[in-house]
Amino acid sequence: RGGAAAPAPLRGPAGRGGVVVAAALGPVAPGAAALGRRWQWRVGPPDRDHGDPAMTALIATPGPEALRPLAPVRPSARRGPDGITLRWIRRGRVDADAWEPAEIPLGEEAERYTVAVLGPDGAILRSVDAAAPSVLYPAADEIRDFGALQSSLTLRVVQHAAAVAGRALETVVRVR
Repeated sequence: RGGAAAPAPLRGPAGRGGVVVAAALGPVAPGAAALGRRWQWRVGPPDRDHGDPAMTALIATPGPEALRPLAPVRPSARRGPDGITLRWIRRGRVDADAWEPAEIPLGEEAERYTVAVLGPDGAILRSVDAAAPSVLYPAADEIRDFGALQSSLTLRVVQHAAAVAGRALETVVRVR
């Protein structure tokens, strides 16, 4: 909950060496066509040929998790004359660690989200698509959904990639 990404599992025996991955390497799944296909990599010392006995073969079949966008973070809700403006901050997997840019690169073909307003029982009362990290929840829709203006909302926000839906941010936001 709260948009946190699932931690990467640690596998392998204790005391085994680690791996340093060069920044020049590409993603494990370079696109939707890579999903479900068996891939083989040869890994080892950078100064050795791929046929050297020091190299190890790794075989994997990437699943949709390899392309799944991370859950958005820092949701907010601000009431205005037309309704509630819902905002969040997107996260990315591509060049998203830099502190210099005002906004991280999108890392997807297009920016696309689904925002669901949930009722007290968790049922979706309203679902809207957005092409930016904000959307207006009109006051008329809020009245239709709840019967009155709300001081807080339960939201589910999902960013979409071309091939898969991302991890969901599901949280309660206070309307300011």
